[in-house]
Amino acid sequence: MVVAPSSPETTCIYCNRTFPINEFSLEHIFPSALGGKACGDLFKTRTVCSRCNNTTGLHVDGAFIKSWFTTNGAAASAFTYLDPISGGLVPYTYIGNIPALSDAEYLYEFWVGPSGENVYSRSPRDDKFFGYAGGNPITTKKVGRDVIIFGTTTEAYWLKVGLLSFSDFFYNDRRYSGNFQLSQDSSSNNLFIVPDLAGNEFIEKVKQYRSVAESNNTSHGCAFSVDIGFADRFLVKLALGLGSSLFGDDFVISPYAKHLRDALWAKSTDERHDIPLRGVGYWDINDNFDRLMAWPGGHTIMLQRFRDDVALVLYVYGKKSGIVVITDEFSKFTCELESSLNDGIVYILVPSRRICTKPIPMQDFVSHQVGNSKNAELASIEALRVELKDLPPR
Repeated sequence: MVVAPSSPETTCIYCNRTFPINEFSLEHIFPSALGGKACGDLFKTRTVCSRCNNTTGLHVDGAFIKSWFTTNGAAASAFTYLDPISGGLVPYTYIGNIPALSDAEYLYEFWVGPSGENVYSRSPRDDKFFGYAGGNPITTKKVGRDVIIFGTTTEAYWLKVGLLSFSDFFYNDRRYSGNFQLSQDSSSNNLFIVPDLAGNEFIEKVKQYRSVAESNNTSHGCAFSVDIGFADRFLVKLALGLGSSLFGDDFVISPYAKHLRDALWAKSTDERHDIPLRGVGYWDINDNFDRLMAWPGGHTIMLQRFRDDVALVLYVYGKKSGIVVITDEFSKFTCELESSLNDGIVYILVPSRRICTKPIPMQDFVSHQVGNSKNAELASIEALRVELKDLPPR
């Protein structure tokens, strides 16, 4: 159970300012959009003020979740746990924006579905969110986008997966049919709206662009942008949240927690790099260790003590997102997980199946991964995996 603050006021762990308790609500330290609702109480807190909750959700979690890497990691990973009979949801792969269609007012983007569906979206342009797949998430949520889908298969299984995923992924948008015959395909009848004048202008512009590309046998000429520091603030935010959950108020006022807060609110990557934190960024790779720790189709969250340091090692959708030290003063704190942290613990989170394991001792996880012994909980998750060859042909 996540315990709410008992005093009439409390201090936010992210901004270190004090507010009345009605300014606080449940915060998923590991974001819901990455499957965090399945995580246990260690990954939840009620000591984040509403302003920080909103700000970090948009500019820290959002920048990580909506990055080209994480967006497409989610899409690729979802195939791993599709049900061969009933299907499931697969996020659409983000190819990029289409400069030839985009202008000063609108951003046009191109997406590909689980069986090759082509989706084009149009949203108000906002260059402040240049690294976000799908553009400004506030605008997208508030007013929606224009989106049109062109199907590429008639196979029943993939038609169902593709259309349900389309409806789920673009749930808040104005969805139009590019080539689905609604009277013949009842499964799609509730997915699309009848276009108005603006909708018809969007549809015709996309169809003309597709026609020219097909007749010239040319690609869509997509481009995408990446903020090279997109994972840094996300990692330090996780470290602050987990440090508070593990060690309580003494951690929140510690010198290292202040460094983490400074890094969270730093305005630039260069400024953040001047702060004395320890860790390894998204772009650093150790192939042997990564192959051992990565979990196909899911996330690996590892916590381990090294002398007086406690470090977080994170793999998102089977790819390393980085390592960050949570505290460098472990011996000064009390912690219920002290004995477990000495040897290391691992959590495996599979968003598409809404599964998060209990803390698994590091030695048990490694033994399972190398095949020396089996962990029952991990084996039960592995049993849900499928390979593309086991699914109906597309």
